[in-house]
Amino acid sequence: MIELKRPSPLRKYRDLPDWPALLSLDLAAAFVSLSTTAFEARVGTDFPEPIRLGSRKLWHKEVLQRAIDRLNDHTDADVGQPAESIGDLIAAHRQHRKRPSP
Repeated sequence: MIELKRPSPLRKYRDLPDWPALLSLDLAAAFVSLSTTAFEARVGTDFPEPIRLGSRKLWHKEVLQRAIDRLNDHTDADVGQPAESIGDLIAAHRQHRKRPSP
């Protein structure tokens, strides 16, 4: 009997040349290489809360990248310091959202 593998739900995103600045749940989960269920379970602890635009939930790509860097205990290349805690990332994310548009 031949066993067929299910295609990865992330497969459709693997060839994206560039990621958008704001990511939907599917894209945010794919960006961090998790299923949407696993990603959602880690929002608020390992990953920031989403930005809400109307009924849409979106994650800022750069904030997700900093959260990934923190999880991997990388240093911030710009200042050579350890990345902020997830609480600091979430606070910075919320502060960024409150800035008035130009």
